[in-house]
Amino acid sequence: MDLRLDLGERQLREYTCGCRVGPLGNGDPNPGATLVDACADGSGTSPMHGLVLKREQGLAHFRLHEFWQVVDVVLEHDPMVRAHLY
Repeated sequence: MDLRLDLGERQLREYTCGCRVGPLGNGDPNPGATLVDACADGSGTSPMHGLVLKREQGLAHFRLHEFWQVVDVVLEHDPMVRAHLY
């Protein structure tokens, strides 16, 4: 899942973070989300993605908590995503 976030009028910069959702391999049957390089499918060349972040850049980004908030909403409330995961 890639997510593009806008930094707002003052910064005029979008960025894209990516996450993988699925088994974590730790014995927990529930899926989890982990940060990965954004646009792993090669779509990151489009200007609409803004700054395409590598995993390390995403981990250090000052708005990472907002990225996880949106991921949580999608995983909890999107019926198609939930049906695929559970």
